Amino acid sequence: MMGTFTKLAGQFGFSGVIAFFKIKAGCTKNLRLKGLTCPITLRPGTSDIATFKHIFAHGDYNLQITPGPKVIVDAGANIGLSAIYFANRFPEARIIAIELSPENYRLLNKNTRHYPGITTVHAGLWPKNEVLKFKQEGVSPWGYRVDNTLANGSVPVASITMNDILNRYRLATIDLLKIDIEGAEVELFAENYTHWLPKVRCLVIEFHDRWRPGSSATVTAALAKCNFRAEGTVGENAVFINRGLL
Repeated sequence: MMGTFTKLAGQFGFSGVIAFFKIKAGCTKNLRLKGLTCPITLRPGTSDIATFKHIFAHGDYNLQITPGPKVIVDAGANIGLSAIYFANRFPEARIIAIELSPENYRLLNKNTRHYPGITTVHAGLWPKNEVLKFKQEGVSPWGYRVDNTLANGSVPVASITMNDILNRYRLATIDLLKIDIEGAEVELFAENYTHWLPKVRCLVIEFHDRWRPGSSATVTAALAKCNFRAEGTVGENAVFINRGLL
């Protein structure tokens, strides 16, 4: 807890101190941090708090990318905190933020509505076009999973493929692809990746082997076939660079 306080205070000064104590008191609407264009709203008592701390205090996306990215795809954008971080750090970048959960997506739109460089997409990233079924598990906004075998208690959401994204937004390349899709990376990197993956310059991804065995192995095998090299980790994320786009 004190580590978070120290880091927020060190990076954002008095505004970081105020944000820390507001969150601790459960006052999570319209949080302001020095240097951020617009305020942020979190849901009290949810994983939004941990996500905020990971990104803004502990630097989970503090990537060193040269030259700076002009096109960023944020897959698993949640409530928009990573997209907001990228928009403030790389103000010239075009950001496409994709989120599956309807509840998360509503807050994603609220948090990013004053950022003209962020485009939001309500869909689940998937290797092919089909209606996805996802189920909320528990009260945490992190606690959902895609499972197309579910018959009851699931929410249908449209899918979107990486090829759809490239075509819809007329992208020749993607400078930074951030993926945190709660285990669905297993399907995404198991098929239909040889066209789009070579067009990605930098990939930052959180693996979910703890509940999707083979997550990291599936992704790294696909990356090896497409000439990516591992660049270590940042926060809870693995970073890979496309040798062909250096």
